[in-house]
Amino acid sequence: MKGFIVVLIAFFALSAQGCVTMSKYDELKDKNASLSAERAALQQENRKLKEEADSLKKSRDSLQGDLESLKQVADYYYRMGMEHFEKKNYRSAADFFETVTDRYPLHPAAKASREKLREISAISAENYKKTLRSIDAAKDAKAKLDILDNDISERYFSREDSEKLLHRREIISNEVSLVEEMNKHIIMEDDPTHSVRRYRTTRPTSQEISQEKAFAVELYITHQYAGKKRYRIKARYSGDGWISYDSLQFRGENGAHIDIICKYPEKLSRMGEDRIFEWSDNEVDEDKVSKLLKSDSISVRFGGGYKFSFNLNDQQLTAFREIAKKYSTLK
Repeated sequence: MKGFIVVLIAFFALSAQGCVTMSKYDELKDKNASLSAERAALQQENRKLKEEADSLKKSRDSLQGDLESLKQVADYYYRMGMEHFEKKNYRSAADFFETVTDRYPLHPAAKASREKLREISAISAENYKKTLRSIDAAKDAKAKLDILDNDISERYFSREDSEKLLHRREIISNEVSLVEEMNKHIIMEDDPTHSVRRYRTTRPTSQEISQEKAFAVELYITHQYAGKKRYRIKARYSGDGWISYDSLQFRGENGAHIDIICKYPEKLSRMGEDRIFEWSDNEVDEDKVSKLLKSDSISVRFGGGYKFSFNLNDQQLTAFREIAKKYSTLK
């Protein structure tokens, strides 16, 4: 009986031990399956990473090739810039150097290109100064225009300096047109006996105040061969009676004025068959003429025994201004 109990106890012990082993086996089996799945996932992730690494390597190699190619292009532009610079083709050289600095700012040639661009800019600045000095020294607008056109074609100027010179050229060109128009109405009378040239207007200088009276006023220039130039005003009255004028007064809207005392021998007169003639020819101050002509209108007064006043008409005023312009061109 006691032996049977021992056997029974041993049986139950073995049965319990078998249940524990199967449970552990199932747990290990599940864990193994999980590890296998993780291993498969890691293998797949590894394949993806390897593929990405291969792709990145190819991209790197491609970029490295592109970089080498870009370096070669930058070097080419710099070499071309230097070739043109040495030949003094500064405009073309500047274009090549600017390409390097704009497209390849980190390339070693970019620093050298910037230095060359500064040299080219200094060359333009010096040429600009020389051209301005030449223009300022020229005697008239036409000579200025010729100098400017020659320098623009022969010398190098940066885009900025070129624009400034072209603007200056437009101003001078307009001045040349005005001078040409002015010269159509100005004649030069050469007087070798007195070593002088006189510049006079061909425009009408007279206007009738009434049927019986007419007044003429003319501004003209005397230019000595030796170089001295002066303004003179010639006035003339013709009418049916004496006015015996002994002064001339010119007044502008801006307060500028010229007062002239008319006495013999600058003032003369005579009597014709049916007309009285009085005339005068007096030197006037350059500064006073300049100030007077800044006014839009100018009044004139013949003063004396009888007084007559009137405004210069358009033809007379234009003649005054053209003579003043001519005066400014004479050296």
